Amino acid sequence: MKEYVFAYGSLLNKGSRERTFHTARVYKAYIKSNSGYLRTFNFRSKTGFTALGLTKSDNNKCKSIINGLIIEVENSQGFQQLDSREIGYNRIDITEYVEVIFNQNDDNNDDNTDNNDVNKKIWVYVPSVNNAKLADQELPI
Repeated sequence: MKEYVFAYGSLLNKGSRERTFHTARVYKAYIKSNSGYLRTFNFRSKTGFTALGLTKSDNNKCKSIINGLIIEVENSQGFQQLDSREIGYNRIDITEYVEVIFNQNDDNNDDNTDNNDVNKKIWVYVPSVNNAKLADQELPI
């Protein structure tokens, strides 16, 4: 089974993520609006700022598509490194909510990941309850 992480914040930056783990394949993707997730600045860092995170909407009328990338994580060591980097976030399975657009690694676009491939799992990091607080004057973005 191939496993991926959905990147929507600092993991979008190749240099930033490759300081954590080597990335193989990268695909443009989005989280569908029926997921209930919204992107917001709601992760309170211990270093004194509020970072980008996701939250589940309490309002079923609030629909949001979240664009980003899915990045193939080739082995369990990659997830161990990501879990260490993303302390204060929980890794959540969002496979059913992700739509893949295309492979950024191949100009011919011949190596797309199949949206219907049941042999893949896509994870996302969401702030834990203890770390999920909106930005304010004391801890801004």
